[in-house]
Amino acid sequence: MKSGLAFNFTRFLSRFSADGSVELETQLPNLRSSAPYPGAWADVYFYSDGRALVSSDFTTVDGYRRDGLARLTREGVLDLSFHPGITPKEALTNISVGVDGKIYVAGAFDDYAGLHRPRLARVNLLASETVLAPLAQELIPEFASIKKGEHLVLKAVAVSAGPAVYRWYRGRAPEQGIASPLELVLLKVGAEPWLEIDSNQDPLLGPQDSTYFYTVENMGGVSVSPMVSFSLLPADPEVLSQTHLVAAQSGKDVFLRGSLNAGVGLFETEWRMNGNLVATQNNTIELFIPSIIPAQADTYTFTVRNLRGAFVSSAPIVVTVDQVSRFTNLSTRGWVGSGERAMIAGFVLRGDSRRALLLRGVGPGLARFGVSNVLADPHLTLFNARGAVVSTNDNWGTEISAAEMEETGAFWLSPGSKDAALRITSLDPGSYTVMLSGLPAGAIGEGMIEIYESDTLTDRMVNLSTRVMISGDVPIAIPGFAVRGTVSKTLLVRAIGPGLSIHGVTEPLADPRVTLMSEAGTVLASNDNWSVGTQTSALRNAFVSTGAFALDENSKDAALLITVPPGNYTAHVHGAVGMTGIVLVEVYEIP
Repeated sequence: MKSGLAFNFTRFLSRFSADGSVELETQLPNLRSSAPYPGAWADVYFYSDGRALVSSDFTTVDGYRRDGLARLTREGVLDLSFHPGITPKEALTNISVGVDGKIYVAGAFDDYAGLHRPRLARVNLLASETVLAPLAQELIPEFASIKKGEHLVLKAVAVSAGPAVYRWYRGRAPEQGIASPLELVLLKVGAEPWLEIDSNQDPLLGPQDSTYFYTVENMGGVSVSPMVSFSLLPADPEVLSQTHLVAAQSGKDVFLRGSLNAGVGLFETEWRMNGNLVATQNNTIELFIPSIIPAQADTYTFTVRNLRGAFVSSAPIVVTVDQVSRFTNLSTRGWVGSGERAMIAGFVLRGDSRRALLLRGVGPGLARFGVSNVLADPHLTLFNARGAVVSTNDNWGTEISAAEMEETGAFWLSPGSKDAALRITSLDPGSYTVMLSGLPAGAIGEGMIEIYESDTLTDRMVNLSTRVMISGDVPIAIPGFAVRGTVSKTLLVRAIGPGLSIHGVTEPLADPRVTLMSEAGTVLASNDNWSVGTQTSALRNAFVSTGAFALDENSKDAALLITVPPGNYTAHVHGAVGMTGIVLVEVYEIP
């Protein structure tokens, strides 16, 4: 019957006696809803013995699954003997009990307990028939392997009365009593009986076998599926990049390298020289040949094989070993001013290996060589080709030891001096500039930039250059460089003043002159105006072959071509008496 009911708040029911007093007041126990709060009661039916059927938008009562329909005892607690089964998602708007004890429910639903019952359904005395727990069966396919980049769908096979919820896991099912070797990860929750796996996504599949299972739950209980394992098969190896040609200098270290596509897993590399096995490696493609000798000049190849047995061979790598001479260091001494009068040195690293260099900005250290007006506190900065700062140093004492300097052939500096030094242990191939300035800003004086190789790699340092101020205080710039090897090298040496105007330099040296001298002080060659003399045509060709920018035909820039044996050299650059300005000195290898 439905008489004698009144509502206080949405979670309270009150029943009144005949005299109007409250006979029973109770609060529904621990209601939980998918909404922030349960809504108003859709309907309430009181039995004559004081029990009540209630409907609203709750999903659980005291932790028990009750989808919108529950029965309470006279005391207001959940009647566990009453199980409503799987009720529709839509709210029940009316409930009633027939003379036979069967329950009638009405609402905006089309299906009830998995049966087509539009708007009205009848259930038995205890509500719906007993809902059987689902039975989770094997996954389809039962076993599978998947390659990197492939897509896989796991399908669940389960017997369930009415709607069910599937939960998909990676790991071992604790219910099966097996120690879990993998972290248990919940991957998906929903009504769809399938799981999509993309092998490019972690952690769905890892490099080792991954185990999957699912649970299926309906109103009758939960069932756990058998587990299934999937192996992520490695991809077939492909060579994406490799060394093709190496022109090495005898006695230098050589690296031959390659790279593979992603997903190949563990692999083994075999290196061969002229078909003969020379090295076997695991999970790397890098052959190191220390202090190469002419007998190691040959054709090299590498072969990669992974765990699937798939393999790939490289293209031939031709290695030549000669006695080619090369630059090993650069130094420039001159006047250091502020702004565009700062001293700037440039160099280019060729090859595909990272290099180790020692860079120094010397000021106080020049005093013991009789140089006056030295730059008191040099500051050194290394820039890459994009103008970004790679590294910087003010006082060398905290950056590098004197012993490490001497290993490169650099002269020693007094401990605690304000000279600057940078030790670069891994510098990518490319173009770089080094700027020397004074501290505090605006300080001036005579200084020197030095660039030394501090490794034994065969990749070369080429295109040495320096930009320096010629002034009344120091009317000469003295760049120096070293040629190492066993054979002579042809060089292009340029001293550019007027040619700097088109590059934005406002104070170029109007008429530079360059003189190349040996370590013993012997004059080897000299030039004033590059387009005057017998080398003009050869110089034009040298500008093109080295990549040097062109010079005006009638400019007063200086340039010369010369072939020199290995040794130490200096280029003395100055202008006419009393002339000041900025000059760029360049030294190129002739290919």
